[in-house]
Amino acid sequence: MSVKLRVVLPVVVLGFALAGCSSNETGKATAVNTPSTTSGSSPTSSSSGTGLAEVDPCSLLKSADVSRLKLTTAEKLDENSCQWRAEDRTLVRLNTYPKLGVKDYELGPNSEPSDIKLGTHDAKLIKKALTNTSCAVVIKLTDTSSVDVNATGSKLDGSCAAAQSIAEAIEPNLP
Repeated sequence: MSVKLRVVLPVVVLGFALAGCSSNETGKATAVNTPSTTSGSSPTSSSSGTGLAEVDPCSLLKSADVSRLKLTTAEKLDENSCQWRAEDRTLVRLNTYPKLGVKDYELGPNSEPSDIKLGTHDAKLIKKALTNTSCAVVIKLTDTSSVDVNATGSKLDGSCAAAQSIAEAIEPNLP
């Protein structure tokens, strides 16, 4: 499954939440398949060797960071996704992908990607990841595993600031 598709669901949900403060741009809803883990597998490590399959995405952002960044309590969406809302109504979603790397990220037609470094990890900052006010930071763990932070708010700069702040906060906690 492509990373572009991984971003669609949180942005569509956020679009409904922010409908009153967003621009008049229209979007196209697309069905998303969420990656899952096999319930019968042993909990030693994922096929990528990172152990990411066993990581609770909500645990990557520590409570001190949640407080410092003025986020709501984490809402676990599934075994690979967690979300928070910032004071300015920006919605932030963190996704773990044990079997999808940064190279699997499919850019939208208006996306503006750039390479960045977060601590010891290579990453991509993707402005306009799906909409003109969404931003993503995709962190490379291995060639076939990644973590991404998607933020969507009323302004692109605010979304990118939120995505980068959270990505910087979780980076030291990554496997």
